[in-house]
Amino acid sequence: GAASTVVIACPSNAVSEESNAALLRSLLSFCKAGSALAGPPPPELSLRAELDELQAHTAEVEAEREMLEEHADTLQALLDKERAEAAQRLEEARAAREQAHDLAVNREQSKLRLERELAEANHGKETALGDVHTRLEEAEAALATIRAERDALAERVATEQSALAAARTDASREIAEAKSEAQRRFQKELQLVSEFQRREVEWQRALLDAGEESQRLRDELAATRDLMRRQLAAYKRATAAMDAEKATDDALLDEATMRLRSLSPKRDQPARSQRSSSHVSLLSPVADKEDPSPPASPSS
Repeated sequence: GAASTVVIACPSNAVSEESNAALLRSLLSFCKAGSALAGPPPPELSLRAELDELQAHTAEVEAEREMLEEHADTLQALLDKERAEAAQRLEEARAAREQAHDLAVNREQSKLRLERELAEANHGKETALGDVHTRLEEAEAALATIRAERDALAERVATEQSALAAARTDASREIAEAKSEAQRRFQKELQLVSEFQRREVEWQRALLDAGEESQRLRDELAATRDLMRRQLAAYKRATAAMDAEKATDDALLDEATMRLRSLSPKRDQPARSQRSSSHVSLLSPVADKEDPSPPASPSS
């Protein structure tokens, strides 16, 4: 009579051994019954449905990966912005400290000049003694002003150090959360691979039990197994790419921590501007680093 086709499909996740065995028995029974009427039905229809579902899951995983990359780029931009602001604040503090040093030098010169004038006044210029006392008072007032400015500068440097430490802590926490999320998704994909391998073993066992099937069915099952092995190889390449991405994230975290530590002010080191420029040159190619491996499809 007329040829009929029946598609038996089930979701790829959360499949028990009993339901899978029942599905295989139903499929074998239908093949035996159909071979007597209209020939064996094409078994690749159910496999095609499962392949479509795996491809949809692959698209979802790819979208999540792109979202994580955009989030990492945003975190890197925020870190660069904080680093630039910290460098600007440190440069302002350095300029203020140099200004205080110049004021101190001027104070010493004024003090020496006043002492010289006082010595000359002691030799016979008694009329200039009042003027010398006035200048000494002005010098002491200038010294008090310089000390007040120095204290204010020290407070400002302490405030900037606290802000820099807080920014570094926030950036480290964000990077750790992103790494944890990527690890969780990676474990989920590994569970899917284990389930796929278990189902492949069950299909092989069912093939041994169905030894009376025709050579055509065996050839089709061999082709299906070859397709599954290719998908498993593609997934292994994807897991290798994810491992490389995780190693890159670890390296980025260590590098960002070292750079943030190098931004802390050190009073006794005069070559800070050269070190800051070296940090800028080191951070510039970070955003250009990409995974050279082609995006593999973790459909399995």
